[in-house]
Formats: sequence, structure tokens, C-alpha cells
Amino acid sequence: MKHAFINGQSGTGKSTLVRYFAEHPLAGWVFLDFDEGKYESPKELGTERQKEWKHKQHDWFLQEAVRIHREQGMNVCVLGVSLFSWKAQGLASAHLIPKEDIHYGFLVAEPTVRRERLTQRGDEHLLEEDPARQQHFVELAERNEREGAKRF
Repeated sequence: MKHAFINGQSGTGKSTLVRYFAEHPLAGWVFLDFDEGKYESPKELGTERQKEWKHKQHDWFLQEAVRIHREQGMNVCVLGVSLFSWKAQGLASAHLIPKEDIHYGFLVAEPTVRRERLTQRGDEHLLEEDPARQQHFVELAERNEREGAKRF
């Protein structure tokens, strides 16, 4: 059993990949959108409520990955703004999947490409104009790599 969580900022292509694999299935894999899980995403970004939602949603997807593998024999890849690997290890359901069978990665996009995508869909408010916030995302991505996640 192999499972993956692919993270990334808005506009890096996570939802596009979910749609792509829905239209072009990859044998042995199911691709799911983190936002389409059991719990509805809160509208307020960066709040305590959103953090709680991410934890509950990620924990549910761990359980769902085990269920899908048991019932369908499929591996699961969840794409979305999920938890980073070092935070997910503390979830109640983390023990359900052996550590060597769960993989974490993150998508990146050139800033100009990301800006164009977000502007195209009317989500300019998701752009991090603040240099300190941009640096924060760079540091998170670097830590994610140190923790074993793959950059795509």
C-alpha cells in the first residue's frame, strides 16, 4: 500500500492534477482533492478554525486511504493544502498507515505563473505580497524537503 499527500500554495496546480487524473486514470491509483473531503472548508483563511479543519480533514483522509485500499486495492494520492508531514505524524489516524507507505510532496510554481493563474480565476487575494510571508512559505517548503517530502 502506498499513499501520498501533495501540498502546495494556491495556484500551483493541485486541483488541475486531480481533474487530469480523473480524466486519465493511472492504474492502481485514486486521486482525491483535499477540499472535497468529509469536512467543509472554512472560508476564513489563516484562522484557528482553518487549522482545526486541516487536522480533522487530514486525519479523515488517512482513514479514507486505508478504507479505499482495503475495499478496492487502490493506492491514494490526496492533493490540496493538507498538513505537512511533520504535523501529520501526530494525528490520531497516523498509525493506520506504516510510515514507509506514506509519502509527502509539494508542488511549486514560478511566481509569475502562480500570479497569472490566481488572477485568471479571480483569486488575487491569495497572493502573498508580503516578503516576510513569502519567505515563510519558502522555509516551510525547505523543511518539508528535509522531512523527506519531494518537490514537484
